[in-house]
Amino acid sequence: MNARPVVPADERRHVPAADGDWEERWWFDFATHDGSLGGYVRLAYRRAERAAWYWAALVGDGRPLVALRADDIPIPSRGTEVRADGVWASLTCETPLDHWSVGLETFAVMLDDPLEAWGRERGDLVPFGLDLEWEAVAPARRGAGAGAPVPGAVEVPDLDGYGQWCRVGGEVLLGDERIDVSAVGHREHAWGAAEERVASGWRVAGWVEGGAAGWGRGPVGGWVALEGTEAVGATLTTDWGAGGRPGRAVLAAAASGRPLAVLMPEHLSPVTVPGRRVIHALCRLELPAAAAAAAAAAAAPVPGAATRAGWAWVSWWDPQTRHEAPSEVRTPGR
Repeated sequence: MNARPVVPADERRHVPAADGDWEERWWFDFATHDGSLGGYVRLAYRRAERAAWYWAALVGDGRPLVALRADDIPIPSRGTEVRADGVWASLTCETPLDHWSVGLETFAVMLDDPLEAWGRERGDLVPFGLDLEWEAVAPARRGAGAGAPVPGAVEVPDLDGYGQWCRVGGEVLLGDERIDVSAVGHREHAWGAAEERVASGWRVAGWVEGGAAGWGRGPVGGWVALEGTEAVGATLTTDWGAGGRPGRAVLAAAASGRPLAVLMPEHLSPVTVPGRRVIHALCRLELPAAAAAAAAAAAAPVPGAATRAGWAWVSWWDPQTRHEAPSEVRTPGR
């Protein structure tokens, strides 16, 4: 298994493989400490389509979903700055493995019903901009299935990548509103097998107050777990509501069934991709008492607390197509 460390050269773009399903992708998310505001950006260079996919969203208490989906942007010859009609977006590595900036100028759609993003995507257009910085607070770590030694996880030979926890600061511009952001965030960079080929279930990146954090995905079923605890293979069991709306989800160790975290969706951001559906959600995260005790080695415990709470961005691919049962859907993949 390739367990090599993440090095500065990994931050660069990579040469596409001959495989038509190859892609390179970047993901940046954030959530404020109280969960009242969150967002994400995802950029993917798609070899087969010779096009870039760019998604961005903003969610928050008392706010409609603000969403951008552009799936036909030309791939630039160099770098990670993309342009199309009405869209300018830039991901800039300021200092490798330490500091990235994210810029965006566009118009997005505001949706009172988030599930309309799976429909006609009709809503009010609003100027939408990002001027945000992701600054590392922990070392970058390879993901399960991409060289991370995670017991019980399956390695994907043609997938490589890593993730890193960061502090996020800057501004979000929404119409005439200027929103100051001070938040926790996670960023990921991966290349190789296209996400829809290896992602048939879920992805989780979550943290709790006090500093413990973790991330994982499938179908490799790996949970690069809460800092200070052992990384384990994992499954995600999700209760599904009408129309593909996710409910309570439990992340558990694959071998023992021991609960690792409980996730409750608060804000939804669905995305339609050709032939598939994806839904991202900002979720309240709680550590069961046993998991909280295990994580205490990495962060100060809360005296007398049975759980420790925080927030997570969770993604499900094909929540209806692949997961048709209305409840207790076991997804050993991302």
